[in-house]
Amino acid sequence: MKDASCAQHDPEWWFPIEVGGTKAWSRTPEAMMARKICATCPAFDECKDYSLRFDNIHGIWAGLDRHERRELQEQSGIKPESFSDSYRPFMEYVQRAGRNG
Repeated sequence: MKDASCAQHDPEWWFPIEVGGTKAWSRTPEAMMARKICATCPAFDECKDYSLRFDNIHGIWAGLDRHERRELQEQSGIKPESFSDSYRPFMEYVQRAGRNG
């Protein structure tokens, strides 16, 4: 994850406040910039794999919002795991990696 392009930018571009469960947040200028950055990210495949493994992850991952990921999971027959069981360890890892360079 240290090679991920998103680590060099404002995290709110990827994790804005989602209001009312709509897709509008994922089409803001910042979110669209995040999507463009994702498209050229060296960690794109790992990010996409991770985001498709789990259910209802918030934010933009591999250029996809949660609605788009859900659709891709359904099309691909992926049965996502519970996100709540996986989120904390992942975010703790990201925070440690950020502190350690």
